[in-house]
Amino acid sequence: LLPGSDIERAVELAERLRERVAAEPLGGGVPVTMSFGVSASSRGEPFDYKTLFAEADAALYRAKQTGRDHVGLAQTDAELPAVV
Repeated sequence: LLPGSDIERAVELAERLRERVAAEPLGGGVPVTMSFGVSASSRGEPFDYKTLFAEADAALYRAKQTGRDHVGLAQTDAELPAVV
């Protein structure tokens, strides 16, 4: 959760985390990858955790379907507060 953040910053953070994890293989050189799903709520609307979590989860699975090691974005407005 990133209260008060916009979706662009949430995506940037997810990308940085993904890149840093990939840059540090496990012992023996085993590569590690991560995928993330990002969703956001509307300003002025009630915060609906279940909906945002479901959207972020769906975005995560779409990211994994594109080959893993990706950040998936839910269908949202770029000006909204974000949930990762």
